[in-house]
Amino acid sequence: MVAIIVVIPLTISEQAAAAVATQPSQIETTPPPRKAIIIAEMKAAGESNTDADFVELYNPNDVPVDMTGWLLQYRTASTTPDKAWVDKSSTGKDQDTKARLGCGVQCQVVIAAKARFVIASPSANLPRADFVPATNLGFASTGGQIRLVSVDVVHGTTLQEDLLGYGKVSTTGLATATAEGTPAPMHSLSGSLKRTIDQSNELIDTNDNVKDFELSLVATPGMADMYIPPVTSGDQINTEVPEPTMSAEAVGILREAIAINELLPDPVAPYVDAEDEFIELYNKSDEVVAMGGLIITVGASKTNTYTISSNINLEPHEYYAVYAKESGLTLTNSGTNITLAAHDGTVLQSVTYLVAKPGQSWALADNGQWQWTLSPTPGGANTITLAPAVVPSLIKSVSKKTTTAKAPKPPKAAAKPKVPKQPKPKKAKQTTKNTLTTPEAKAKQDATVWVAGGMAMVTSGYLAYDYRASVRRLWDWARPSN
Repeated sequence: MVAIIVVIPLTISEQAAAAVATQPSQIETTPPPRKAIIIAEMKAAGESNTDADFVELYNPNDVPVDMTGWLLQYRTASTTPDKAWVDKSSTGKDQDTKARLGCGVQCQVVIAAKARFVIASPSANLPRADFVPATNLGFASTGGQIRLVSVDVVHGTTLQEDLLGYGKVSTTGLATATAEGTPAPMHSLSGSLKRTIDQSNELIDTNDNVKDFELSLVATPGMADMYIPPVTSGDQINTEVPEPTMSAEAVGILREAIAINELLPDPVAPYVDAEDEFIELYNKSDEVVAMGGLIITVGASKTNTYTISSNINLEPHEYYAVYAKESGLTLTNSGTNITLAAHDGTVLQSVTYLVAKPGQSWALADNGQWQWTLSPTPGGANTITLAPAVVPSLIKSVSKKTTTAKAPKPPKAAAKPKVPKQPKPKKAKQTTKNTLTTPEAKAKQDATVWVAGGMAMVTSGYLAYDYRASVRRLWDWARPSN
């Protein structure tokens, strides 16, 4: 249990506490009898979420500490260095204060002994957050100043517990400190700034930010870190930490919990491939699953990969759509393979699709089969809407039979009175239609008759000669006998 919230009557109202906190001139520099509550880890921006800010506090004492009414304040690196820290502006609006720890009129916010306490922006969506203010913390990714101020409502005093300057913050010739010693460097978008640890796993606090903090590739809000000694090999010093491998049990748990659930390879207008293609993951389990470090790979190329940010945690039965505008992943329309792997490369699941259908997503149906659907649902349960089957022959026959209705015929006009027709004069018959009228035509006709007659005589003679025996027998049979 990181934070303890206790409901007890308070002797001073919240208004009085706020009045005390708004007077920066009363901030003391004398350390309290206990050890100061220190900043253990800080993140200014996320890889896919610019408002993934959080601050992790640590109680090095052996007893709990009441933090009710305490202030977490922030100023940008460009803030006038000599200007005093201001809790509220002249209009009563929060100025440098980003979080005021409280939980109501009759309760206390207590950090347990040797425990951690996480203050996170609402947009960070951190399940491990112990306190979430009404607005985002707004830490700049280039540099800034963060400090924790305790409020003693009984004695009417405030005290700076810890100060962290990071990034591009100047510290020379200033009346107001912007860091403890030298500012710490700015972390990468996927990582964080963590306080260094000694061999006894105690956090180091030398009041020099650059020495007390180190860059971390992975943010771990609310989680303790362990000291890792360097390994020497001959004259060379190896400070690399081997990538941890997952146990078979851990791999099995992830495979049972997280699944690729839907893909959209070819969005249609007004959506575009470079922004609106997505790969959706789903938490099938009843537990919160930390997604940080999981790797999505598209195709066989190792360059088309995306590592999920460390601040992504999926609630039970929650969906998470990874869009192309965040991941840079490209889903080809010709089909490819998508692989989900653990941080050590162990493959958890692999899904393949063939030629993409415009505007349709490749989704896992309730029966466990993958299907194309006309209803993409990023971030929600899948809805399978199949495209209607197209039968060309049926469409052709239907189109032939489909005709446009004819307009009704207009009514007939009233019959006109009949007028007796006058008989037409008959034309004289042409009696010379086939009569040859010229000497040349007559001569041609005569020649034709003579040629036809000659051919008939020749033919008759040939037949008589050829069939003479048969003709003679016929003649003998027909002649009367004497």
